[in-house]
Amino acid sequence: MKKIFLSTSIKEVPVLLADGLKQRGLLDRVEMTQDISQAEVVVGDPGLLIDLLDKMENTKWVQSTWAGVNKLYSNGTCLLTNVLITRAEGLFGENMAEYVMGQILWKERRFEDAKGFQSRSEWKETNYFRECRRLKDLTLGILGYGNIGKKVAEAAGVFGMRVIGLTRASSPDPPHNVKVTHSVQDVLENSDYVLNLLPETTATVGLLTKEVLSRTVRSPVFINCGRGSVLTEAELLSSLEAGFLSAAVLDVFSAEPLPRDSPLWTHPRVSITPHISALTLPPDIVGLFLDNLERYLHGGSLMAQVNLDAGY
Repeated sequence: MKKIFLSTSIKEVPVLLADGLKQRGLLDRVEMTQDISQAEVVVGDPGLLIDLLDKMENTKWVQSTWAGVNKLYSNGTCLLTNVLITRAEGLFGENMAEYVMGQILWKERRFEDAKGFQSRSEWKETNYFRECRRLKDLTLGILGYGNIGKKVAEAAGVFGMRVIGLTRASSPDPPHNVKVTHSVQDVLENSDYVLNLLPETTATVGLLTKEVLSRTVRSPVFINCGRGSVLTEAELLSSLEAGFLSAAVLDVFSAEPLPRDSPLWTHPRVSITPHISALTLPPDIVGLFLDNLERYLHGGSLMAQVNLDAGY
């Protein structure tokens, strides 16, 4: 009988998991435990598991409820050894695409301005809105053209946007509106919007310095939905001041919650959301885990395995 330990802040997951194990007829092969030291399988939020690592003496597999597993790393090295780690993958693409396209449309159709006119009971002349840019004339650069990035690119293509996707992997036969590149500079020089979806690794921390961002040509809007560590707050503010970036939409930050005294809160060209661009939906994460659990019990290959050296 294999034992499973669960640690998550998503309150619906325990009930859904119990129901799922019963419905799939797995209760004769696995059981839940409150003692992590007895668990062969651990499911949880990396932010909660970090304090339990020294007790995982019998753990062979960890299923993360998050897309990123950087909390389980220190100085680029995984803190778990001889353990298989899988992450939440394939669950966030559509949510992320809706968030990103919503932010782009909000800016390009000047909805924020329209709200201001409404608050002043002002009927603005239509010529003001005729100056809006059409999405079919714009290019979206995606730093991190993986599974989530491809979903965003697909949504952007519906509006006729061109996409430049940065990836380390080969990407044969990309969609007609997508150009794949291995060059950050290529993305920065040719984009009207730059979306960061990169995971946090030793290669991505501090990647976007002011010097790097100075290579932008179109003063793009920067949208960060990956990790806040890709650039510092000071580098971002300096790049906005220098005109390398025209605005920023930020959903992730190096420190979360964002400190109340951060100048980002009141910056006129910064929009902030509290890390909600692609929320984990309880039925999705439970379904992914159960699918993987059945593979695990049958000795199959698990989905979304983390490359421990790469960090994702």
